[in-house]
Amino acid sequence: MRYSPPRQRTPGFTLIELLVVIAIIAILISLLVPAVQKVRESANRTECLNNMKQLALAALNYEVSNQHLPPGAINSAAGRALFPNGNRSVLVFLLPYVEQQALYDKLDFGDAKTQKNWCDPVNKAAYQTPLKVFRCPSTPNIMTDTGSNGSGSWNDAATSDYNALCNIGLTNSAYSTGLIPFVYTSKTAKGMLSVNEKVKMRMVVDGTSNTLLLVEDAGRPLRYNATGKQIGTGVSGAAWANEDGYFDLHGAKPDGSQPGPCAVNCSNENEIYGFHPAGATVSFGDGSAKLLERTISIAAAAAILTRAAEDPVPPLP
Repeated sequence: MRYSPPRQRTPGFTLIELLVVIAIIAILISLLVPAVQKVRESANRTECLNNMKQLALAALNYEVSNQHLPPGAINSAAGRALFPNGNRSVLVFLLPYVEQQALYDKLDFGDAKTQKNWCDPVNKAAYQTPLKVFRCPSTPNIMTDTGSNGSGSWNDAATSDYNALCNIGLTNSAYSTGLIPFVYTSKTAKGMLSVNEKVKMRMVVDGTSNTLLLVEDAGRPLRYNATGKQIGTGVSGAAWANEDGYFDLHGAKPDGSQPGPCAVNCSNENEIYGFHPAGATVSFGDGSAKLLERTISIAAAAAILTRAAEDPVPPLP
């Protein structure tokens, strides 16, 4: 009988060992993904703040060149008399100051005899041009906008996540509930960037460091609520050149309905809104930019919006 030496066991994993390794890898991935997302959001927020600061400095450089701030928008005969000739947004005025002089030169607003608005067919190539400085990288769906208003109609217009917050909505029910205790008038409710007006720096008596200049309203024309869930479409003012891009402060409820006590991140239907978990980016009249926390009260938001109400500014969160 021949002797056969015992077979040596081939090194390898048992099924149980393999399952343990897979489980460990799964746990590590589950721990790593939130960390990666957090780092990504931190980078996005930094870029968004940088965009906001660039736009704020552009507005201040415009003021230096023209001895008044750019208008929140042009949408009336009175505005067109001050800023000939067609309807357009505040962002149009900022183009030369964010290194977009060539794009600005492509826009034709007509002359004293012929008014051409931003969405005139001659401006199609310009208004369809997307600009990185107008977009927040945290916004999940960067879209174009198609629609119409009193200026005309447009299609596939490039959008912006930033614009002017011009007034306090004086019909806000927050007055009757006591959420806004300070009494504002149609004059004192105005912000730094007023529609169809030339606002001079000396008119900002509340102080530039206490007064909002531009704010984030991300995601338009889609509509979102406090959970970041898309709840509809058709929010106006999405196109960066659209004179309907500016808006007033009304506040919202967490479900996105308006008005309400929430000033930040409850609705992007022409309210302050960003896709940053902690709040939305804003800039102030001194050129600074910060994240306005979602816990800010609507009374505090109203106080930092106004330029000459001489209203007390509570400590911001």
